[in-house]
Amino acid sequence: MIDHCINFLNKSDEDTALKVYITDALKAVVENTSKLAGGVTMRKRFYDLINDVPEEEGSEEKAEEIKNRIKEKLERLGKEGAQNG
Repeated sequence: MIDHCINFLNKSDEDTALKVYITDALKAVVENTSKLAGGVTMRKRFYDLINDVPEEEGSEEKAEEIKNRIKEKLERLGKEGAQNG
């Protein structure tokens, strides 16, 4: 019985490691794609979510900063559209 429990825990650790690896790889792909398009991505990793790792203080954008960033992006897209169209 103890062997079964140890095997189960080892299998669970392997599954978790695989999930963390896959989600980190996908996060890297999304971040690279997002940088090209000027977008924003998730700040936390899957590992951080399942292990309840707290987010660093002061890392969250303020509402005004988000609004300004979106307005700048829309203005830039509008200017690009006017030049191309």
